[in-house]
Amino acid sequence: MADENDLKRFTTRVSRPQDFEDFWQRAKTELAQIPLEPKVSPVPLRSNENVFVYHAEYKSLGSLDIAAWYCVPTQGEGPFPAIIIFPGYKGEPRLRRDWGSKGIITLTVAVRGKLRSNSQFNPGYPGLLTQGIEDPETYGYRGVISDCIRGLSGPSSTWRWSRQPLAVHP
Repeated sequence: MADENDLKRFTTRVSRPQDFEDFWQRAKTELAQIPLEPKVSPVPLRSNENVFVYHAEYKSLGSLDIAAWYCVPTQGEGPFPAIIIFPGYKGEPRLRRDWGSKGIITLTVAVRGKLRSNSQFNPGYPGLLTQGIEDPETYGYRGVISDCIRGLSGPSSTWRWSRQPLAVHP
């Protein structure tokens, strides 16, 4: 088992591709061409005394619909601090109502291929990791990362959060 000293001495042999910055700039430019079209609809049965729960949706790369749980504290007017939560590879997005009592918004994004965001792109397991891997422009994870970028860049007028502090939670 590695200890702290092992971690401090560790260096990777992987290097960033030369076109890394250009690749992501192209993806962000492509995203900017797509209207966000945010939609937010209340889900009263999932709301409680601490949080209003909404189903949120927005457009991402390839004009795919991306779903999210959007939870807003019941106390206060906002704008509120926010935590944006993205699922892991094997996990599905959970409804996070617990932060509402602390006065914090949560936006739990279901990136493409996850439940509620898989009607237009569903490579199945373990396909999300390898879908389109032959070409960086078609690689499924290019879309997944773009879905995350898009969730972060949503308008504060729609999401009602303050720009600071804004936290990202895996």
